[in-house]
Amino acid sequence: LSRCIDPDQSLIGEEEADGLIVSPVAGELRIGELRKKQLSNYTYTALDPQGILRVFREGRLVELRYKGRLQTLAYFNYMKLNMEEMRAILNTEDRLRAGKIATKLGFRAVLLTSPMDVILVTRGKAYRIPVPRKKFEDTTGLGDIFTAAFLYAVLKTDDEPWAAAMATATASLATSGKGVEKLRNINYLEAKRLGEKN
Repeated sequence: LSRCIDPDQSLIGEEEADGLIVSPVAGELRIGELRKKQLSNYTYTALDPQGILRVFREGRLVELRYKGRLQTLAYFNYMKLNMEEMRAILNTEDRLRAGKIATKLGFRAVLLTSPMDVILVTRGKAYRIPVPRKKFEDTTGLGDIFTAAFLYAVLKTDDEPWAAAMATATASLATSGKGVEKLRNINYLEAKRLGEKN
């Protein structure tokens, strides 16, 4: 696991963009120093928190743990959490409960992923989207692909359940191949077809 170069956090919110995805690898972003005003320049923002949770000792990943304020995370509109991230941040094993906690904090929606399905909790409703392809060759980067596909679809349609289905289908198509090869395996029309079935 390699750490990326720390970004200049003061630049967040300075550029013009409809959406922003924050997906650190290993502590490059100091979420506690992020200001809500910085994110207000974007129509939608999404957080994949894995990199802010990783705790290292002697250069080795030891655990996922969140030490910050939950309210700071809720500066984002959306958050994607897998089971480990959900336990580390929201201290629960129950995905519906986690979704309710997160939306009460102020998230517009939370996406709770597992190898079997995705649970979207938004505005007091929960949606279950089954994962169409359950055989995973390499899961590296799937959370980033999922989050990017979700935010792209939300920006295009403003329909969160549809966006979650598209993101699930897109990530499912990216399960074969290793590394960036996964991106070559994504066929938008096939993702759309799979999303419509969900």
